Amino acid sequence: MGREDGPAQRGLPRVQLWYYDQVIQLRGPLEQDRLILQTIASAFDRPAFTDPLDSEHVDDFIQALRDTQLALRTGELVDRQSRHVIRKALGGWRLLESTDWKSALEELNQELQDLRTKLVQGVKDGRLRKRSGYMDVIDRALGTDLEARRRKCVRLLNATLINAGIPTV
Repeated sequence: MGREDGPAQRGLPRVQLWYYDQVIQLRGPLEQDRLILQTIASAFDRPAFTDPLDSEHVDDFIQALRDTQLALRTGELVDRQSRHVIRKALGGWRLLESTDWKSALEELNQELQDLRTKLVQGVKDGRLRKRSGYMDVIDRALGTDLEARRRKCVRLLNATLINAGIPTV
């Protein structure tokens, strides 16, 4: 059912192994890693990583960061409205075979966590406010830091995607 050089080594349920082996026809760790990276790339292809901060709804932005981290950690990309899984790969960054890609995405995961933490803290302490639902950045230094972290997240991901031969976001 599973192949020794593919999903079977990852301790997955037999039905899932059969699906990836017979339906998707993953033939090795590199193909599996690329599927995980493509799913993660899809999670970053959203306004939270392209629109200016003041064009973001605070709650939507925080949820987009949560959803992106979920995809990064689990390989499951969920629809923001319905909360249904719209794309799924075998696990997240921790299950990558490539140690270089795993290391880069571990750094990306930490950067996303730091971005989320700073965003939430900025709302709590009043340096970011909701104005008509949109984000109003009161503290310019915080706004600059959030933008830099957001750009760094995309750069980290794109460097890994380029290395894997996958189109960037």
